[in-house]
Amino acid sequence: MYCIQEQKLQKQPIISVVVPAYNEARLITACLKALSEQNIGAPYEIIVVDNGSQDATIALAKKFNVTILKEQHRGVGYARQTGFMHTRGSIIASTDADSIVPKHWLQTIHNIMKTNKKYGAVWGPYTFSDRGKLWNWLAAKIFPKMMWADKKLGKGTNHLPGTNFAIRRDIFLQAGGFNVNFKFGEDIELSQRVKKIGKIFFDPKLMIATHSRRYKPTFDFVKYLLNFVKTARTGKPFRNELPRATNKKT
Repeated sequence: MYCIQEQKLQKQPIISVVVPAYNEARLITACLKALSEQNIGAPYEIIVVDNGSQDATIALAKKFNVTILKEQHRGVGYARQTGFMHTRGSIIASTDADSIVPKHWLQTIHNIMKTNKKYGAVWGPYTFSDRGKLWNWLAAKIFPKMMWADKKLGKGTNHLPGTNFAIRRDIFLQAGGFNVNFKFGEDIELSQRVKKIGKIFFDPKLMIATHSRRYKPTFDFVKYLLNFVKTARTGKPFRNELPRATNKKT
């Protein structure tokens, strides 16, 4: 179940941005500041979906001109689905509360979708906001190999990362939306249905910065990789369980 906690409606948006959030007080301000300072001529809206935060996440979000929804079912699948279903734009952009998008992010998305009707969805790469140049240099070297492996797993198509993609609203609805039963890999599973309807396009200009906490060499990261591979290959995760909250300072 969900409820609208606060809503500040603007004129009809072309693009809606959905940001799920759970105990993101340390990082959400930078995320929403970047989204609020987009260099785009078209109107857009920002929707934050609170997934049961117990810290100052929502108090901080209220400082921005955003719509705030409250999703009571824990899980990013529920949060994303609630946010996406309450969008008003014909294009839905997705990112996370621990991510920072560049000022041209929404304009680039708008340009791609406006000039390429065959694209049902578009996604971009990411670097890490909390890591130094060496770590990010290594990540940049590894990323093309990860894309290749992901494309093989996806049988010719890369998957949409929840932290950095956009999709036409009609394609999202036609695909059936997110499977809220997925506690992990809801973006991967959605991709498998979207690619049957519209072309998924990759654009390196959509580079964003996100937090590296999901990629630390821990047992949780091993589970993340196993879940990714199994979901990409079979449509079902290795272990369908909520990830542990990882909002500690690093």
